[in-house]
Amino acid sequence: MKNIISVLVLICSVAVILTSCSKDEESTTAAAAATADNATAITLSAPTGLTATGGVSQVALDWTAVSGASSYTVYWDNATGVSSSSTAITSVSTDSYTHTGLDNGTTYYYKVAAVDSAGTGTLSSEVNATTVPAEGTGTTASGTITGSTITGTYHTSHLGEEPVGGCVDNSTSLSNHSYPSETKSHTKKFIVTGTSTYTVSQVGYSDSACSTMTSYFNVMYTDVTIGSELSSLTAGSAPAKPTTGAKFSRVDTKYALMANTTATIASHLSNYDMSVDSGVELLVDEENPTTKYGIAATATVSGSSYLYTNDGSTADNVTDWPSFGTESWWK
Repeated sequence: MKNIISVLVLICSVAVILTSCSKDEESTTAAAAATADNATAITLSAPTGLTATGGVSQVALDWTAVSGASSYTVYWDNATGVSSSSTAITSVSTDSYTHTGLDNGTTYYYKVAAVDSAGTGTLSSEVNATTVPAEGTGTTASGTITGSTITGTYHTSHLGEEPVGGCVDNSTSLSNHSYPSETKSHTKKFIVTGTSTYTVSQVGYSDSACSTMTSYFNVMYTDVTIGSELSSLTAGSAPAKPTTGAKFSRVDTKYALMANTTATIASHLSNYDMSVDSGVELLVDEENPTTKYGIAATATVSGSSYLYTNDGSTADNVTDWPSFGTESWWK
């Protein structure tokens, strides 16, 4: 009898041990599963190296790819403090994105997060960029050149004409300015940007009404001075110029250029030896800023305000209008 009882006790003990082991195994398995789940749910790291570059009506973003990311979400706002509650652009498949359709001359703020099957990762640091004016950097009129009445925006006068908005669709003018054949009209402007600065802006369009911009090239001048008066100047013709004016000096310091078609990109490379990305403004400092001296004069012609300037010389010895190289501008 005692033997039977001992056997029963032994069987019960084994059963208890087996049950305990089974529970331990289940607990271990559950813990392992939980660990695996947690590993899967680990938040993706924040993208690094985020940069933002403003262009005309757009901002180009670029960042370093995050390992394991299947896509990215771009968060943006027009004020600092971007968060996951900000406007989101989802399903970005590469480590770059161009945000288009923006207002010109406006600052935009961005953060980027990587995404995988577990969700959205940590947001990057914030960056910002300012879209450039519609016709590029340096084209916002402001002030009056000290010592003169030269102010605002003047349009080039081709053959004495004053087309609406300064839009020139003359094929000879287009050819003279080395535009590609796809460019059907252009504008050229003298824009006063401060008391001692101005920009000469050339913009090309794919239509004859100057509506669809395909390129621009802006030269920004600083250290503008109006010097002593000059009289008894030679009026000449095409155009006839004032017989009085003033010495005029300036320094070319910076360029802003943009092209958004294959032909205009190639044209910029050919004309200026500068390579641009489509639709992205390139700002370039002049390697050897040089003071040039010339003549500036204003006049009223048939009710319009005219400005006359010449290309200038590196020597301060200008005493009369040159036989060529004088431009007339109107507003």
